[in-house]
Amino acid sequence: MNIMIKNKSASFSFYSKLPVLTTFESVPDSVNYHPVPEDWHIVITDVIDSTGAIESGRDKEVNTAGCLAAMAISNITTDMDFPFLFDGDGMKYLIPQDLCSDVEEILLDTRRMVRDSSMQRASSRPDRLQTSRMYSGMSWTG
Repeated sequence: MNIMIKNKSASFSFYSKLPVLTTFESVPDSVNYHPVPEDWHIVITDVIDSTGAIESGRDKEVNTAGCLAAMAISNITTDMDFPFLFDGDGMKYLIPQDLCSDVEEILLDTRRMVRDSSMQRASSRPDRLQTSRMYSGMSWTG
């Protein structure tokens, strides 16, 4: 899937407008930190019981299941970069509201793909939280 967002929200380009840090020394400087727009979402995926799977020698399954959604989300649109963190058994992403329905579809597809493939024992669980809810102290969508 590769879509072009026609009527982008004002915050769609938030990430692409952030200053590029060129030195490691600039990382702790508070001038380089910017609040995420309230209409953006934090998306988290996790491989259930990844520790047990790794202990039983299925580390490649865990890593593959953990990164599938990032690969799919990166292909969703041609005109946007998005920040993400990969931690071996899952991902954390920031995405604009404009992409939520497409990302939810991708997360369900990748969950099914993991379940129906040779990685079936590496079950994935996605969740998301709108940043405005985080700022106000509210809970995850579940």
